[in-house]
Amino acid sequence: MNSKNKKTSKNQYVKNTESKSSIKNNMIKSNLFVWKTVSVVLFVAFVLFLVLFLTKPSVNNSNVNNALNQNNVSPADMQNVANETVVFLKENFPVSDLTLSEVSNEKELYKMVISVEGQEMELYTSKDGELIFIPGGAPINKSEFVAQKQNLEKTQTNNEVKKTPEIVKSNKPVVELFVMSHCPYGTQVEKGILPVVELLDDKIDFQLKFVNYAMHGDTEVYEQLLQTCIMQEDPDKFNEYLGCFLEAGDTDDCLERTNISRESLEACITATDEEYNITEMYDDKATWVSGRFPKFLIHDEDNKKYGVQGSPTLVINGTTVSSGRDPQSLLDTICSSFTDKPVECEEQLSSVSPSPGFGYGNSGSNTDAQCN
Repeated sequence: MNSKNKKTSKNQYVKNTESKSSIKNNMIKSNLFVWKTVSVVLFVAFVLFLVLFLTKPSVNNSNVNNALNQNNVSPADMQNVANETVVFLKENFPVSDLTLSEVSNEKELYKMVISVEGQEMELYTSKDGELIFIPGGAPINKSEFVAQKQNLEKTQTNNEVKKTPEIVKSNKPVVELFVMSHCPYGTQVEKGILPVVELLDDKIDFQLKFVNYAMHGDTEVYEQLLQTCIMQEDPDKFNEYLGCFLEAGDTDDCLERTNISRESLEACITATDEEYNITEMYDDKATWVSGRFPKFLIHDEDNKKYGVQGSPTLVINGTTVSSGRDPQSLLDTICSSFTDKPVECEEQLSSVSPSPGFGYGNSGSNTDAQCN
């Protein structure tokens, strides 16, 4: 992409409460808590959090019996177990106001009365504090509970890492954007990335490519064919043409405004059409994807290489990545792929996401939506 049209495109871009009885029923169904009184909505969050982690962990009967037979415990030990239980509950459940009201010795167990958001409830603990008994629910083994929670958090962290793969760094990142010319989310990203492409200029290798099927009729098919040939035959004017096209999708007006002759593209259009059987496959609906969408195979090999499944798809240095669709987010994402960031990465661009579709309005929020 050439930088001499920066000014034009940049200017264009700027252009519960549930009843007590129903809550109680829900908690009974979840087999976790039977509250003596339930009237505060936050109790629901408390129970939901329990449901997330408590799947009735198995408790070895011998361990339970050993725990319950510890009868000779001093009042200080009883108080310590009660305090530790309160700390455990505060650390592991989303309740902001939980306090110990009283604790007493009940044969093989300690009976605790706790206050949660001003409402009292009873629970019991083994005398070693390892087991917590909720009336109507399975015992909570604190060690097993903590292990389950840690495993879940580890799994969630691993999943997040998988969703956001690390971009391989390079001196001159290759940035490939796959779109459909009339997909509103494709045009949204194009409007967001143009200022970035023009800012970074030849410090990146930016390549606009097309998804290997079209969803917006023959208008899209032939617009993509035309844009392919502009990139091949008149690349210095492509940024300017695309910036214009994103205003209203008016091909003829943008060719005129950018002084690109359609006649000069005819040979390229004809040759490319024949090479990739574009018109032939459009006319033969038996070749359409799912019988609905004509194939567009100019960049088919790269689509398959990266597993492209919709418009837009952003690939940087061979890695498919996610990014916000505002210029600043796209700049930050691309700049993270440099071995040594150029000074241009310190520039501040708009952090407002462009609107989907044609026109240079702002949506105010980013989205992961695709045409697929």
